[in-house]
Parts: sequence; structure tokens; C-alpha cells
Amino acid sequence: MSNILVKCSVDSIAYRNDKIENPVINLNNVVKIIKGTHAWYPDNLGMASIEFHFDGRNENNFARWVFPVVTTQEAYYDNTARRNKIKDVLDFTQRDAEFDALIERFKG
Repeated sequence: MSNILVKCSVDSIAYRNDKIENPVINLNNVVKIIKGTHAWYPDNLGMASIEFHFDGRNENNFARWVFPVVTTQEAYYDNTARRNKIKDVLDFTQRDAEFDALIERFKG
């Protein structure tokens, strides 16, 4: 079986004074692909990500691609303040398009 290598459209991302490299992935070694969000703190907005799991028994054996932070604003009603407010939400368009393309290659 030949290797099926895939490369992220984003080579690297600067995050928290560091550089996160998106590695080349061999789809033959992947058992599961998951959409995710990579955040340093749980309450942080974070970055859209795709996780590639290599072992079905060990959830910590994975590689991650991260994507630039793109946000949109969404209006919501705050019951405590009794008024409308606006919050930032992640826009997952780029991650979702790349995820869909991966799933098509992963099937084949």
C-alpha cells in the first residue's frame, strides 16, 4: 500500500509567543479524524483545529493542524443585563473545507 501524504494549507501559526508547525500526515497511519478547537485555557476562544489520531486505544497519540483565528460577531440577549450584546465566535469555514477534503481522500 502506498503512502497517502496530506499537507495543511497553513504551514504554521504563531500562538502564545511560539510557532505551531502543521505536520505532513500519512493517512495510512490515521484511524480517526476529529474537528476540534485548540485553546491554551478552557475559557479562551482558541483556534480551529483538526486532530489526526493514530491509535484507537491511546487518545494522546495524535497530531494536530491549527488554523488562523477568524472570528465573526454574533448578537445574543443577555438575561442578566436585559439587553442585547455582541460576542465573538470562531469562524470554522477554512477548517471545515479542509476537513471535508480530507474525509474524501480518507475514504478513497
